[in-house]
Amino acid sequence: MATRYDGAPTDPLVDIRAMQVCLDELGDHAAANGLTLAATLIGAASRALADEIVERRAREQVYATVGEQIFNA
Repeated sequence: MATRYDGAPTDPLVDIRAMQVCLDELGDHAAANGLTLAATLIGAASRALADEIVERRAREQVYATVGEQIFNA
């Protein structure tokens, strides 16, 4: 499982991924114990984190591409 440490992380999304992994594990336990509503809500939170990761990666790519296009023009 991804965790944070005192040094600078190489991946800025490590905290979001760690939360997503924890939510996935919690959702699996809820589903295994018949807590379907809790499992559904936890799954929704996990998917929201997955969307956040995708959006942040897309923003990083857009900024890099825009900067390159401006300097290459």
